[in-house]
Amino acid sequence: AKWGLPLEIQMFGNGLDALLEVGRSMPDLLIADLRMSGLDGFQMIRRLRDNPATQDLPIVVVSVLSPEEIAAEGGLPDDVTVYGKPVPFRELHGYIQAQIARIRRQRNLRTVTSQQPA
Repeated sequence: AKWGLPLEIQMFGNGLDALLEVGRSMPDLLIADLRMSGLDGFQMIRRLRDNPATQDLPIVVVSVLSPEEIAAEGGLPDDVTVYGKPVPFRELHGYIQAQIARIRRQRNLRTVTSQQPA
């Protein structure tokens, strides 16, 4: 879909490959399913949250699972945004736009802070 957003998208067939790539590339946002072969989305998200380098990574989950089914699997961290399937693309687009704006503000703040004399 053409969303007019500055995105580079990478897709992975399993949670382990995605987890390894997140560690390598440190993306600004992760969109994940919970049902993946091998390392599932629940395990992947727990490992990301346990790692100080990725614990604040914004995560969006897209899943066919109901809130009750997600809770039965141990739930997700409160800061993970969950969308059901079929994906409400307009809502997801708005969420991604807001994340991009937040990231830009943080980067600008870091740049201004690092340029101020000590």
